[in-house]
Amino acid sequence: MPGRDPSDRNYLSSVLIQELFVTLDHEDLSLRAKAARILVVLLCKHEFDVRYQMPEDKLYIAQLYFPLVGQVCKII
Repeated sequence: MPGRDPSDRNYLSSVLIQELFVTLDHEDLSLRAKAARILVVLLCKHEFDVRYQMPEDKLYIAQLYFPLVGQVCKII
């Protein structure tokens, strides 16, 4: 996994992040809250997944979700 662009290997997570960006601009607060809950659940699943317990695997997951940090900072 390390050494590759995470968005190339985790298509569904990449799509979720893109959809979350779109949802953050939406007027409906319940829709934004639902998208945030889905993201939290997915992050928790990654954290406790036995396949991602090595430090390099955790780095890979962090790189996958890092673009989200920049988008949140723009919004705040």
